[in-house]
Amino acid sequence: MNRRWALPVLLAIGCVDVNGGAVELSWAVVKSEGGELTSCQTEDWTLSKVKLRARLLHCDAGENQCHSCLLPDPWACDVVHGSTLFEFQPGDWELSIAVAQDPATGQTASPIRVPDPIVRHVVNGEVTELQGLLIVVGSSDGNLPEQDSATTCEL
Repeated sequence: MNRRWALPVLLAIGCVDVNGGAVELSWAVVKSEGGELTSCQTEDWTLSKVKLRARLLHCDAGENQCHSCLLPDPWACDVVHGSTLFEFQPGDWELSIAVAQDPATGQTASPIRVPDPIVRHVVNGEVTELQGLLIVVGSSDGNLPEQDSATTCEL
């Protein structure tokens, strides 16, 4: 192969559109009684998807150029890691997760608690991290405390 074309080809393959900042997150599923689960599924329930909810609190680009909410595509729960496109306008974002649950046939859904919303400043072209988010799954008797709703963005 002609060497003068090798570098431009390699650079073009690795390019991504940068239209703002990105968010990267990771999570673990734990039982309310203690102990990490090795799967997002038991014989009683399945946690199918983890969804990121994002609400813009303050925009660096001017209010008329800002989106108020972003709801990126969800990730499979068992993946335990996700990242978005570079689509977040620079500014302060309230970030939270929600979990979609598919109870097994005839079973009552287990209560789930996710972390409270976290505010992060997003910068154009940079990745904002939310690492180590704990998804707590209670028993079917509902032994988890009440939780305020996350952000005002609808799922």
